[in-house]
Amino acid sequence: MESNIIRLEGEISMVDYMRDYRDVEKFMGCCRVCSSFDKRWHCPPIAPEFEIDFSRYERVRVVGYKIIPAHRNTYADSAADNHNNAVTLAQGLLAVPAKRLGNELLRLERELGGRAMGLAQLDNCLCPEGCTRPDGLPCRHPELVRPALEAYGFNVAKTASELLGLELLWCKDGSLPEYLALVGTVCY
Repeated sequence: MESNIIRLEGEISMVDYMRDYRDVEKFMGCCRVCSSFDKRWHCPPIAPEFEIDFSRYERVRVVGYKIIPAHRNTYADSAADNHNNAVTLAQGLLAVPAKRLGNELLRLERELGGRAMGLAQLDNCLCPEGCTRPDGLPCRHPELVRPALEAYGFNVAKTASELLGLELLWCKDGSLPEYLALVGTVCY
């Protein structure tokens, strides 16, 4: 299914981003109920080797993709199946743009001399072999770990809305939303 992808970008000082967009306690509570909590190296609780000293950065570049699907399928099965089918379709539509966003953020990280966050969308580990955390083993590629914004307590919905003008939408009644969104940042 062909999709139209619109790239959005914003920027904010690190001081303002930390003050206005971060609430560790609130978002750690959200993370604790997620099925990936403590099961992926890019998810909380963040291992000490993946902690970030945010005070060393001055700016935050926010990059988002608004993905407009060519078709918004509606499923006629049971309500639970409708939702699951729409979510599965959304995940399929986001796979390629998520990889593209991840590559863009890593490129910006190198160019700006900073640190990318927010690449863990769709439970997507950058490790080609899959995550070792569920097996209790150390990360094979710690240099590839870029935890999600939520894992550090950042509000992704507020980040997208206020810094990109992009409201996050969700699958509803067995249909895809008008558009899907991906958001990541580079601290530099």
